Amino acid sequence: MRITLSFLLIFFTSGMLHGQFQEITIGVVPQAQVASTEYAKDPDAAAYVIHDEGATRFIISQGELNVEFKFKSRVKVLEKAGLEWANVEIPFYQERGRKESIKNIKAFSHTYTEDQGMVVRQLRKSEIYTEEIDENWAQIKFTIPGASAGSVIEYEYTKVSPFMRMPDWEFQGSIPVEYSGYKVNVTPFYTYQYILQGANKFDEYESYKDKRPRAFAGIKFNDMVYRMAMKDLDAFTDESYITSISDYITKIDWQLSQINYPNGRVENYM
Repeated sequence: MRITLSFLLIFFTSGMLHGQFQEITIGVVPQAQVASTEYAKDPDAAAYVIHDEGATRFIISQGELNVEFKFKSRVKVLEKAGLEWANVEIPFYQERGRKESIKNIKAFSHTYTEDQGMVVRQLRKSEIYTEEIDENWAQIKFTIPGASAGSVIEYEYTKVSPFMRMPDWEFQGSIPVEYSGYKVNVTPFYTYQYILQGANKFDEYESYKDKRPRAFAGIKFNDMVYRMAMKDLDAFTDESYITSISDYITKIDWQLSQINYPNGRVENYM
């Protein structure tokens, strides 16, 4: 199921769904999550996502608007097969001398052993690598140190982009997801639509106007904030005859539909 919604429609239906949105602090993990030995909703899972969290907003840099995307992820590794989730790849785009930047990378593993108790390992800068993919794409790569079966692994990063692409968001993946939330701050200068795939509503949703005023190109405005979340998503495992699971999982695809320039000019896309 694919549902296309504009921000105008979301604004007028914002009272339909509310919830207590969850946030995490990377580096601080409840001991119960480290001590757990299985995921009750899927006892056969080799790993599951405890929490995925994303936030996108527009920041002003050198007189221009850039897209800032912050990401956090926490995964419980239950079996050795789940250790592949300790291998992280963060792609970024570059074109004609402009490129996205990745910064503020942090990663930890949390493991409990009878001999040493709680053991926490942190990623070092020397363990982070950059790999060129092609003319326009490269990626940051690292492996979260100290991960083993039973560990909780987590990482976060910030991506800043001069390109006005709103980052898509995947709620579902190839392992179960306990909680996945996304927050978007929108300026009046760009209008987006999104396609919600794999569901007909969010488990949690809210929208509101940010009370902190901002200004760009001499125009004062307040961001509109949208928060959406999904809970207890099954692993997507039906990969028969499927070339890309991205076409079937529960996710949001964003599309730029209109640019509203400070001088009053409007440019339509789509």
